[in-house]
Amino acid sequence: MSASRVLLMALALGLSASLAAQDFDAARYKTSSLGDIIEKSKKTQHLEPLEADIVAGEASYRVDLEWTGNRRPIDPATLGFLTMWLRTLGLPDDHAALFQEELCFKEGSAEYWLPVQATLVKDITAELKAGSRLRLYVVWMGSVGNERFFFIVNGYDDL
Repeated sequence: MSASRVLLMALALGLSASLAAQDFDAARYKTSSLGDIIEKSKKTQHLEPLEADIVAGEASYRVDLEWTGNRRPIDPATLGFLTMWLRTLGLPDDHAALFQEELCFKEGSAEYWLPVQATLVKDITAELKAGSRLRLYVVWMGSVGNERFFFIVNGYDDL
């Protein structure tokens, strides 16, 4: 992955310029799958249907998915959760504006609509075809109840 694909997000999340200028550190993203992250959360979190769990610690993962070619404007509930997550981290609400669209990805038979940074949406839609396999670098923001799980995409590599 080029450093430029993650540079904007690093700056947007208030990281120091020296950190943003370094090469992307894929090692800080743990290998997993969205399904495993969600299942583990369901087993350990016992939330009421409208109770939110904000993940404010280290929750960066690399997951291999297939892009379906579908995209849509970001879901209002997802945008609201993203804004709440940013506030929890002490970051400005306007950082949510970096995520205007969601792309649909498949992991096995499961489909996930994930908010993707605008510059990455441009790259993915211009460079890749539906059915392309990608390694996504995602951050798990949390969940509402044990039914709705929220991630954002910070970067990707072609597979």
